[in-house]
Parts: sequence; structure tokens; C-alpha cells
Amino acid sequence: MVVGRFLELGWSGRAVLVAKLFGLAGIFVLAPWGWVTASIERAQLLGAAGSFGVLALYVAVLIVSYIAVVVSPFLRHTQSRVVFAFLGLVGFAVDLVVRDVTGSSLKIDMMQTLWQERAQAAGAFDAYAHTITAVLPAVACLFAASAIAPPRTFSLDLRYAVFPILALGLAVELMYVTREDVISEIPSPVSAPAQFVMAASSGVRYRGARDAVSYPKAVEPRFKNIVYIVDESIRADYLGVNNPRINNTPFLNSVSGKIANFGVAISSTNCSRGARYILRTGLREDQLPDANEVGLHQPSIWQYAKYAGFRTLHLDAFSSFDPMHSFMNEAESKSIDSVIEPKPEPFWELDRRVADALVKALEASDQPKFIFVEKFGLHPPWKRSLPESFQFDVSGVESLPAKLSNAQKRKVGTYLKGVRWSVDLFFELTYKALSRTDTLVIYTSDHGQAMYEGGYEASHCTKNNPHLGEAMVPLIVFTGEPVFQAKLAAAASRAYNHANHFDIYPQVLAAMGYDEAWVRENFGTGLMSIPEGRKRRFTSTQPLKSKAIWINVD
Repeated sequence: MVVGRFLELGWSGRAVLVAKLFGLAGIFVLAPWGWVTASIERAQLLGAAGSFGVLALYVAVLIVSYIAVVVSPFLRHTQSRVVFAFLGLVGFAVDLVVRDVTGSSLKIDMMQTLWQERAQAAGAFDAYAHTITAVLPAVACLFAASAIAPPRTFSLDLRYAVFPILALGLAVELMYVTREDVISEIPSPVSAPAQFVMAASSGVRYRGARDAVSYPKAVEPRFKNIVYIVDESIRADYLGVNNPRINNTPFLNSVSGKIANFGVAISSTNCSRGARYILRTGLREDQLPDANEVGLHQPSIWQYAKYAGFRTLHLDAFSSFDPMHSFMNEAESKSIDSVIEPKPEPFWELDRRVADALVKALEASDQPKFIFVEKFGLHPPWKRSLPESFQFDVSGVESLPAKLSNAQKRKVGTYLKGVRWSVDLFFELTYKALSRTDTLVIYTSDHGQAMYEGGYEASHCTKNNPHLGEAMVPLIVFTGEPVFQAKLAAAASRAYNHANHFDIYPQVLAAMGYDEAWVRENFGTGLMSIPEGRKRRFTSTQPLKSKAIWINVD
């Protein structure tokens, strides 16, 4: 009967029908499936856990999703057919790109990261343009096959549009019910749009006032100025000061006897937004994940600085792209006395402008200052962070552990060269002003970078089995005050390659003048007393989650 109806079609009708069938086959062939096997495993896990209600909903989502993928291209109603084709194949394309770049399929955490970091979309497209452009032609053909009107004898009336609508609704409901990513195994034309709905609607819940600082005695700052510098995408073992095979930090090497270098520290998380949130709020490792948004309630670093008598300045290279990035909100920003926003273009001049603004801010007045600096650093694509005219012969690419293609070697060479431009020259421009006896400087990065060692292309923010390079960050502390600098140097020597992000906030508070015993009780140990034999780890999930994935380092 079906064959007879097919033969009754004209050549154009047959061609359209064959194109649609090939399009559906193409989705199943090109998809990074594991959909079938993984969905069976998910169902077995839900059954073994006794979650039969969730299991029933999961099976319903799975069945309706497959039906939705099949019926959508055959809808007679043009607008419905085109809209569902567009939504489904955009989701399908994003899943393909994420799979190719990170080595794993799209999950809700990654979708949330993509949504939250959308201000960096242009940079991400530039960094992974070759992967994106490789996927687009195939997806464009699939879209054309799905969107074209089907032969009337093989078309479905509008009531069948209930399946894609129901599939999306049930998938969103399943995520709301479980608060977990249990839909990444279902067809990505359904799961990706559902994950987007969740990511776009699951913002920070608490936006109210923060708690006031509660401290039992007077504060006597140890330093007049505290400069807290957070760089972007700087991997510690790719700095010459930590790796003698690389020559990209000649200035830092020249002052190595005057700085306390803690070597390779470990970030709290491998993604910018979460790491910067933790570095500003002082959340302890045992408070993660921050499902109750404690970090949004307790006093911020700015409040502690103001309570101690400091003028608060935020020197932010990213504010032009996203003024309230990294979970910053109005309640937190109210405690900032001055925001300094360097001109954003060209990108390679941003850290020069940050350096100039930092020196000027320090010299502006004798008032005690707490300056939180967010550098532009080397966020992918790395090439935009340094000018093409910058002449520097970088060494060390051949000594790196990963087996790199020639194209990858060129990219890593650009990164190593960028360290000289963005990190080493930054300190060359600012060191004289920073190395005052009344000033303490703490420098780190939000996260590190994967350099193809994990078998994937993404540099950071990967969720499943990220390479440790994504969390390897520098940690350098110095002051021009010789006695305290000697203590810092001794602490760095004792804890070389054993520090992490969680050690920094307590040290900042102690430098502000808060009692060390009180700081230790509320925020943990600082850089001066890093526990021996401590095992470090980082999380690959956003901090404001109900569950965390931890990756052990030591």
C-alpha cells in the first residue's frame, strides 16, 4: 500500500519523500548516539533506585521524543514544520559541536555555561570556527529536507504537532522533577531545546541584600593597599617561572627572589563564572555545591574591605561585555566604591589598559585601598589577546607532553607567546608600583587550560573527565615589606605545588586585619598555613547546583 502510494507520486514528490527519509536517517547516522544504549542504562538505574514514578516519566519522554523526531518533517502545516525543524536541528547541531569539542554529548551543565557565557559567544565561535563550519553544511541539508513541504499523501495534519510540543514539555518537566540531567540520552533535537529552556529559566534565585559583617573586635589592617588580581585562562605550568623549558616569563624570572611563588595551584572549578564567584565570596570547599546560595547571602569581599576601612575598587576588563558577570548582582555591587572599566578594543590592549589603570589607582590618593583586578588574560581564541606584530620567539612547545598536530602546535605556541604579552609584560609594567612596603599583591587565574591532552579540543569548562590542566593556575604573592615577604616566601617554599583557590580568601581577610583564628574558623586556613599532605580537588559543575562532580588532583 505504501509502495503503491509512493509510485503514484510524481518525480518531484518522490524526490522530496526520499530526501526526508534520508534526512531522518542522517540524523540517526550523524548523531553521537549512544542514545539507545545510554537510555536503557538510565532506565535500569532509575528502576534499581526504586524511582518508578521518574522511570515512567523518563520512558514517556523517550518514546514521545522519538515519535516527535519522525513526525515533525511530515507536518502539513508549514509554520509548525519549519519551527520544529529549526529548533530541533539547531539543538542537534549544538550537540554535535559540543561532542566534537569536549568529547561528550551536550548536558544541562554545559548548556548553562553556554547561556551564562553568551557574552563571549563571538570569541567561542572564533576559537572553534573550523568545527562549527564543518557541522553546518550537513545540518543545513538536514534542515532543508525537514522543512520542505512533504507530498500531501504522506503528510500529517496539525494535530500531530502535539508530539514535538509534548516531547519538549515532558523533557523540561523531567528535569524540574529530578533536578538532574537525565535527558541527555534522548534525541538531541528534543533534549537540547529542553536544556536551553532550563538554562535560560534557572537563574540565581536570591537577589536580596547581603548579611552585614559581624566581627567581634576592631580591625587593624596589616597593609594600606591590597591588590587581588584574577587573570583569565592562565595555566600555571605553561609559565616559564614554573617550567624552565619555556622562556615566556623573563621578567617574573628576574624578580623570582622577591616574590612568593606557590607554583601550580588548583582552581576551585574549571570555569570562569564559578571560580570568580568563589574567589569573591570566600565559599569553602565543604560548602560546595552552594545549592542554598550561601555565597549570595553572606558578606562579600567588598563588605569586609569597607568594614576594615579600605576604599573598594573594581578594575574589570570584562565589564564592557557583561557588567554583572560571574554571579555579581546589585546587592554586591553596592559595596564597590568605584568601578574602572578599560576600553575593550582592541582586545590585545586590554591588559595594558588594566596595568595603567592599576598604577594610577594606587597613586591616586593615600587612602587605604582594596583593588580587585579582573584581567582579560588569554580567553580563547588566544590569538586575539596579542597583536600580530608582537615579536617574541617562544620556546617549549616541543617539550610539552601532549602529542600535537602542526595546527595545534601553532595554537599552543600562540598561547605561550600570549603569556609573555599578557602576564609577564603586565607585571613588568606594574611591579615597581606594586612592590611597595605598604602593599600586598595576590595573583592567580580563574582556571587553567586543557591543551589537547585529554583528547578533546575545548580549553576549559568541560564537564566529564576534564584534564587537570583546566584547573592548574598560578599563585604568586608579594609585598615590598621585607619581613612579611620572607614569611610568604617560606610558606610558598613549604607548600610549593600544594595551594588552591580556597587558601586565598582567608589570606586576604588576614591581610585586611581580621584575626587569624576567627578567619580560620569561618573561612579555613590561608596561604601561611596550608596543611601538609592535603589532597586537592576541583569541581567541574557550577557552584549553585544541588550536586557537584569532583575531580581529584593529588
